[in-house]
Amino acid sequence: MLVISMENVDGLVKSLDDMTKQLDAIPQEMYVELDEWQTDDVHFRRPYTKMVDDHTVETLIWPRHHRRPKARHHSRARGRKSMRLTHKQAKAIAQRRVQSRARAISSQRPLLREFLFEKLIDRMNTLLENVSWQ
Repeated sequence: MLVISMENVDGLVKSLDDMTKQLDAIPQEMYVELDEWQTDDVHFRRPYTKMVDDHTVETLIWPRHHRRPKARHHSRARGRKSMRLTHKQAKAIAQRRVQSRARAISSQRPLLREFLFEKLIDRMNTLLENVSWQ
């Protein structure tokens, strides 16, 4: 027969309770850290961080600048009367405008740069290093 007895279990229970409290606080700390990362490193003025549930924090990364082709303005000579367009001509011009607006200009550059992602990983690792397992 094997008999195991433990004395001074109160210290062990207290340390386990402390660890549980630290683990419960990590998602809120992750939320704050993700917000600071977006503000400090990514330079978002209004960071978007969302607490999905008790253990999940998420953010959205979107393109900062949309490159649009500059509109070409054809200046008319002063004093010239404006031309009247036929219905067919006006429709063709309007259709070209819609088509030029609908074209998306894509870039081969990733939205989240590698060095920014590495900074986020470093921040999260330091967050986890602050948890004491005693």
